[in-house]
Amino acid sequence: MYLNWLGYKGEAFTPPTYRPLISGELMARIIYGVQGEGRGHSSRSKIIIEHLLQQGHDVKIFTSHKGYDYLSTIFDDVTNILGLGFVFDGGKLDISKTLQQNLQDGTIDAGKTMYLLYKTFKEFQPHLAITDFEPFVPYLKGLGNIPFLSINHQHIISQYHLEYPYKWRADYLRAKTIVDNMYWFADHYYVTSFYYPRAREMFRKKSTLIPPILRNEVQDRKLADNGPILIYATTTDARMVLDVVQKTKYQYIGYGFDEGSGTKGNITFKKTGTGEFLDDLASAAAVVTNGGYTLMSEAICLGKPVYSIPIRRQFEHMVNGYYLEKLGFGLYDLVPIRKRFLMFLEGLPYYRKNMRNDHSRRQGNTRLFKALDRKIEEIRLP
Repeated sequence: MYLNWLGYKGEAFTPPTYRPLISGELMARIIYGVQGEGRGHSSRSKIIIEHLLQQGHDVKIFTSHKGYDYLSTIFDDVTNILGLGFVFDGGKLDISKTLQQNLQDGTIDAGKTMYLLYKTFKEFQPHLAITDFEPFVPYLKGLGNIPFLSINHQHIISQYHLEYPYKWRADYLRAKTIVDNMYWFADHYYVTSFYYPRAREMFRKKSTLIPPILRNEVQDRKLADNGPILIYATTTDARMVLDVVQKTKYQYIGYGFDEGSGTKGNITFKKTGTGEFLDDLASAAAVVTNGGYTLMSEAICLGKPVYSIPIRRQFEHMVNGYYLEKLGFGLYDLVPIRKRFLMFLEGLPYYRKNMRNDHSRRQGNTRLFKALDRKIEEIRLP
């Protein structure tokens, strides 16, 4: 009935059966959902899925959009499903257009996606479901009472006491509502973050803060801080930084711009390519980007000061920038300001010192892998 309500008119729904892991079994069968919007979720999930496969587990991946484009080139068992999208207007997140687009795309495709998960459940008989902010895979817990884990950064908004300017209150409440309604019934939440606020009382036993998860390609790079400042900009406001950085004493490398390749003044433009991009990140004197968690956290873990230009009205970006500045790792502005950017350049030695004194932020992979291995052991029958 649930699938019919979503618009799917195929095979009738019957509750699947769930067989837990039996003591002595070495392999767990895992369904892994990945939010497909952007690259942060899929980049993080790649690292975790590789660990699970190395441990001998069987993993089926469900994702969408850019997540599917990326993960399907790396793993064999990747299924393309309905994914949520975001609409931006003039550098700001447009809430109403985002809701409208997802409602238009959703009803029938949601039913097909749920039926596909149900069918996979019957055939694959998974022991565990994991999601990185993907909203359909969590419903496997309701279909078959399967253990379910959540791994993402977004739940820091709803499960932890955050500091932020009061004028952001409406943006916070809007973001918290969205995060709360993605899913709320995980057996445990692993929340990755480079800042560590206090958990809300009801989540103190169900939610664990984990330092950033770093790609091997990032950790293995030889570090320096004498290269050009790296700029990665994908929004209108972030692109305004081009006017701000001109006539400063630094050289810059720009990714994500329409200029393609070539040099203009003190800025060399490049097309995005992972290998060269990570080389430039590893040698960069600093990083200029929006408020996206993945690049910001990788830069911080590599000791790179960050000047952040968060997407307006996207609270996660905004609060990431706020804590970046609060911790003394850089500065943020919702719109780039030349005076503030010059302050950032003058403060580079101070920001680097603060990051050198914080070693815990490079322990995320080890901590999460150990936690997942323990959880898989816990679901085995005695």
